[in-house]
Formats: sequence, structure tokens, C-alpha cells
Amino acid sequence: MKKCRNLLIILSSAFVFALFVSCGSGVEQPIQFPHKTHIDAGVECNICHQFYETQKNSGRPTTEVCSNCHFDEPMTSNPEEKRLIEEYIKKNKELPWKRVYHVPEHVYYPHFRHVMNAKIDCEFCHGDIKSQTMPLTKPLKKTKMYFCYNCHKERGISVDCITCHV
Repeated sequence: MKKCRNLLIILSSAFVFALFVSCGSGVEQPIQFPHKTHIDAGVECNICHQFYETQKNSGRPTTEVCSNCHFDEPMTSNPEEKRLIEEYIKKNKELPWKRVYHVPEHVYYPHFRHVMNAKIDCEFCHGDIKSQTMPLTKPLKKTKMYFCYNCHKERGISVDCITCHV
């Protein structure tokens, strides 16, 4: 009886831990960045994510990139824009963006191949990012191995393990 109770406690603890990890609040970004505002203003993804067409990772916007549009005075009444200028741009301090989407270390995922060769839109893997008025704290879409596997299979791309796993 005692073994059953201990097992129940262990399983319950594991369940609560898994629930906490999967439903957690996620990361906190340094500023409240609205993707939608920038997309509506005509800013293309490659302006802020400079490497998404050329490298393995898409990159996150640097303070220098932000300063190309936001320099001395805010263009809007949004207090976050003022914070961006005062705390990061004027002080030449790098924005400490937190990574939201993670690819396991044992997976080779070349972002540029998926964007340039396969012509996959950002939303396919990242969800409706263009309508976000607040920064992402966790992925809009969970991309597990079956998601990638099914896409490869549908498009006639190799599903051999060595294609993606290093």
C-alpha cells in the first residue's frame, strides 16, 4: 500500500511539473514589441530578422537596427518606444531579447532553406505572428518532430533521420 501511495505521489508531482512547464508564463521580453504595428507600417521581416534568408538562425533585432527608425524622439505616444530610445538606443545598450522558439541541439534546422528554397511563410511554423500586439513570451505554435516529418513527407523531402538530426 505504501509503494502505491509513493508511486501516486511521484506521478502526481511529475504531472504537476509537466503542467507547470507547458503552461508557464514563458519569457519576458525587454520591451513590449508589437509585431502588428511594424507589419502594418510596411516593415518586412528581414529588416528586423536580418538573417532569416541567409543563415541557420533568423536573428533578433539589434539596437542598431531599431535605431534606423527610432532615434531621438518617439514617433508614437507608446511609452515602450520612449523606453526603447531612452534605455537602449541613446545608451547604445543591446536589447536583451529572449529566445522564444527553440530547436533542440541535435536537430539541424537551416532557417534560410525553409524560407528561400521551400518558400515557407513565417506563419506556417511560427503561427499568426503578424497580428501580435504584444511580444511573444512563448511559441504561438508548438513545432514537434511530427510537424516537420509530415511537412517533409507532403513535399517529397527526405525523411531520413540524417536529414535533420546531427
